[in-house]
Amino acid sequence: MTHRLYGSLALIGALALSGCLREFTPGNPPCSVRADCQAAAIGTDFEGLWNCEDNGKGRLVCQQSLCGNDFVNDGEACDDGNDDQTDACNTYCQLTVCGDGFLRGELEDGQPGYEECDDGNEEDLDGCLTNCRQASCGDGFTRTDLEPGEPGYEECDDGNTNYQDECTNTCAVAFCGDAIVGMDETCDDGNDIDDDFCRNDCTSTLCGDGVVQENEECDDGNEVDTDACLTTCRSARCGDAIVGPGEGCDDANEIADDGCDLCRPEGCGDGEVGGEEECDDGNTVSTDDCLNTCTHAVCGDGIRRMDVPNDHELFEECDDGNGNDGDGCLDACTIARCGDGAQRQDVDVEDPNYEECDDGNEEAQDACLTNCKAARCGDFIQRMDLQEGEEGYEACDDGNEEVTDACMPDCTAARCGDSIIRTDLQPGQPDYEECDDGNVIAADACLANCRNAACGDGVLFLGVEDCDDGNRNDSDSCTNNCLSNKPVRRRLVTGGSHSCAILASGSVRCWGANSGGQLGNGTTISASTPVEVVGLETQVLELAAGGEHSCALLTTGQVRCWGKNTRGQLGLGHRDQRTRAATVLGIENAVFISTGVEHSCAVLDDLSLQCWGSNVYGQLGDGTTDLRTEPVAVRNLNTVVYASVGGGHSCALAGDIMGGLCDDEGYCARTEPQACVRNLDCTNEERCADGFCEYYRRLPCETVRDCVYNTRAFCWGDNTHRQVGSERAIVRTPAVVTGVIPWHLSMGRDHSCALSTSGGAGGPAGNREGGAMCWGRGADGRLGSGSTSNSSPVRVQGIESARAIGGGNRHSCVMEEDGTVKCSGDNSLGQLGAGQQENVDEPVAVLEIDDAKELAVGGDHNCVRRSDGTLWCWGSNGSGQLGDASTRHRFRPVQVEDL
Repeated sequence: MTHRLYGSLALIGALALSGCLREFTPGNPPCSVRADCQAAAIGTDFEGLWNCEDNGKGRLVCQQSLCGNDFVNDGEACDDGNDDQTDACNTYCQLTVCGDGFLRGELEDGQPGYEECDDGNEEDLDGCLTNCRQASCGDGFTRTDLEPGEPGYEECDDGNTNYQDECTNTCAVAFCGDAIVGMDETCDDGNDIDDDFCRNDCTSTLCGDGVVQENEECDDGNEVDTDACLTTCRSARCGDAIVGPGEGCDDANEIADDGCDLCRPEGCGDGEVGGEEECDDGNTVSTDDCLNTCTHAVCGDGIRRMDVPNDHELFEECDDGNGNDGDGCLDACTIARCGDGAQRQDVDVEDPNYEECDDGNEEAQDACLTNCKAARCGDFIQRMDLQEGEEGYEACDDGNEEVTDACMPDCTAARCGDSIIRTDLQPGQPDYEECDDGNVIAADACLANCRNAACGDGVLFLGVEDCDDGNRNDSDSCTNNCLSNKPVRRRLVTGGSHSCAILASGSVRCWGANSGGQLGNGTTISASTPVEVVGLETQVLELAAGGEHSCALLTTGQVRCWGKNTRGQLGLGHRDQRTRAATVLGIENAVFISTGVEHSCAVLDDLSLQCWGSNVYGQLGDGTTDLRTEPVAVRNLNTVVYASVGGGHSCALAGDIMGGLCDDEGYCARTEPQACVRNLDCTNEERCADGFCEYYRRLPCETVRDCVYNTRAFCWGDNTHRQVGSERAIVRTPAVVTGVIPWHLSMGRDHSCALSTSGGAGGPAGNREGGAMCWGRGADGRLGSGSTSNSSPVRVQGIESARAIGGGNRHSCVMEEDGTVKCSGDNSLGQLGAGQQENVDEPVAVLEIDDAKELAVGGDHNCVRRSDGTLWCWGSNGSGQLGDASTRHRFRPVQVEDL
């Protein structure tokens, strides 16, 4: 016992001195390999009884072991008493096997257990297989541990010795040109020469394929043996046993008296025609009129005649005897040339004699040019053989890539409307273009005839001109500066919390609140930038925006509405909401439309007025307070030229009518002649002349609406704040408003406004220089009169020449002739556009707007269309109704985006 103790202490000391003892553990010093322990134990009782093993705590330490004592103890498969890892028993006293990571080195190849390698893993795609053999090409495993170029790299390994399959015996993927004939190849010579025995597509060249190879004298690609090239790809010659061109016989021998001598039948060549001879000139010349076969020379016999002059009818330029018109010699024995009508097929595109086509004519303007090139756009020659619409048709061809001249690069003729402005013409020349916007819209900055829009051109420029009659008569309904003396259709409108506009393209866009579907885009999601209205396929003339609904007047006279419909304000015969435009029932001939908070109205071309929707205050004018989901006629108004509706009231312009007909000469006239004897038989405006009543003055007109004169404002509905201009609280049928001579109307929620004439008869032809007037509720200063009291019509202060007026919830705005805009009333949300928030009772100028062409006043926001066609808005913006991609209230105008 003492001896063992001292031995253990000696071992520990030896290990410490040898540097192996990095951390002392009593009785079990640390180690790296078994040799550390064995070396220190030499000369002790424990020599050979120590192993370097895990102590169960993740550390390698010297532990007494029986493995290595040359005796097989319990738990050991073997014990050979050595430290050789490459023999049959490893240092852990386990039998060495393939895959244990120990390479056996004492065996020869062929002996059981022999290993070429042992990497201790189960991966067959590296350098050592799982059977402990070195990876090699042909073992059936494609190595993945190497990069291309490294020794042993394999593209494939199919494990067979078939060199003709997809994987070669060098473990490379087979390809045409690798010099190995694969299963789908007839040859593979490994070069890039296409005219040797093996083509570049690895197909063998064959006699008869039309390509002359090194081992062929000729190859005409046919199976005819009697022409100049035999089917063996040898040139025909006398003695080849085949009767070829110029031969009467060919017995393939040199015997002169056997009936065939030098490929001539016996007797042929003696100068005497006999037997089956056609001729016999007694010579051996084959290029004259009698061949050596004693047959007459003919074109196509394969022998060119040389005995006649060039102008002789039998002269031959060539004779290849093959009957092929697509090579260098035609069947007519003339040399192939461009224009002979036969396209050459025997040369490639690089050859100077190559022909894309050959139609045999001198016409340069068909599909084939006179140089035998196929006609193409850009060759400077216009094709004339096709009709428009046919493939290849050319309207022109100037041979250049210039897009601003008369001919486009695609050989279509330049035209007005192609979006390209021609620069090759001067003003005054036919087809000269000042502009070209690529559309057929005449109402934008560029007319449909590619002239810049201008006042006086007879074409209405939407949003810029009120009218354009194309004349210089300043006293008619359209002045010489394109301002109208009558109400104009609205193309920019604002509702309770949304806005809409007709664009120059004709499409309609809306933006803002959409809980009722009033944007018309098929959703109820609000939008802070414009979205397109769905369901307006027909061109739109005018728009109207109500509290939470919108309407459009079409060129057909129909009206379509969309949005909230709880009070029947869409006129659809029901009260269901619509998020897309739907047609109002029963209206086919509307000329003006207007919408209020919950009701709508339309002026018809027969001068009548129909309304629908909410009727709580009698605002539909039918004498009742019944809600209407379909249009009903307003009572007692038969000469309506314009209408505007507000919160719970409505107003219209109506007057006297001169005759009731706008005649073919453009003047108001009676619908039927009135016979008379004296003036008393006629109206006060007429006299008796030549037995018929005629007007003292002739009133020019465009429609019967222009024949209405002495117009007055008629209002009805809610009159709580005197907005109807009457003393009664509710007026169910139209009543005339006194104190104003109007030519235009606009309703607010509970106040009314009008543009008035300066005197004389009101109406479309009246003087529009009279200013603006408002009446009704005056709180917040919305009437612009300098007062906040309710009132009958009072003049808006500071306005002398107004072009448009509009009323909102608690404010009003006026657009003047000079393009400025002034507003008054409530300004809590910036609706006055003056940059501050105080209410004012007299109009103040909207900032930065001096070129307004159209004005729209909404609930608490406003918009204008400026001279450049852009839209600008200001005021309330909680639902994005200003269109600037935000919901910030704006105290000065901002531009509507995405238009």
